[in-house]
Amino acid sequence: PSKAKKYTEEYFDSVLDEVRDKCSRKIKIKDADRDKFLNACNNYYENWYAKWENEQWLHQLEESKGSQEEIDEAKGYVDESTAALPKLKGKCIKAALKVFDQLDEKKMETLEEKLVKGAIIAQAGAAKLAKFTAEGRENEKLIKRLFGDAELMRDMLRNGGPAKYEYGNAMKIYSKCVELMGDDLDVKWEKVNKKIALACALELAAGIREFDSAVEIDPVERYKHFETAHRKGELDPAFP
Repeated sequence: PSKAKKYTEEYFDSVLDEVRDKCSRKIKIKDADRDKFLNACNNYYENWYAKWENEQWLHQLEESKGSQEEIDEAKGYVDESTAALPKLKGKCIKAALKVFDQLDEKKMETLEEKLVKGAIIAQAGAAKLAKFTAEGRENEKLIKRLFGDAELMRDMLRNGGPAKYEYGNAMKIYSKCVELMGDDLDVKWEKVNKKIALACALELAAGIREFDSAVEIDPVERYKHFETAHRKGELDPAFP
């Protein structure tokens, strides 16, 4: 990517362009199948978003004691958009299967590191990542560490990504939690503790307040709470 200065918005955009170019050359997909898949996904998303907006509108009407006519109309829109989702989801899956059937597993494996990096840049946005790294040397190190660890990138993506795609904050939380584990951590606990650290990092990356208060949850303290509870056998036996 790079004539662009590292970790600027231009740099992240260039990395994403490079990933897209390499994938388009190595992964051969028929244009018609690709377009059908993208359109199906876009239609599903637009309907899902409309459902969310209608639910917010309905909630506001109920809170402000809107007229029964307005509430009934809002409920109708919510029901309509909810009913449409399964069919639209089915179309997405059908279109996706046609695309996936054309993929070469061996080629996909060689591209995995680039794909996960590209997915993170596409989700977070080049501007957001650049802003985070520009805030200090430590932040730059965190992004460098993330992009140098294909397994961690994959784990973050597989688990839905961080709240509001705040990958920088998620890395900050995850790193602090991992530091608490120490070098002498028993292997018995290491794997589980990393899962707890990742869960806290992803869920609390955008900040969440304690129930019915203005107090923001401390992600590291939350990690310590669950880590201690797991050691004492206080969590569900099926965890994690």
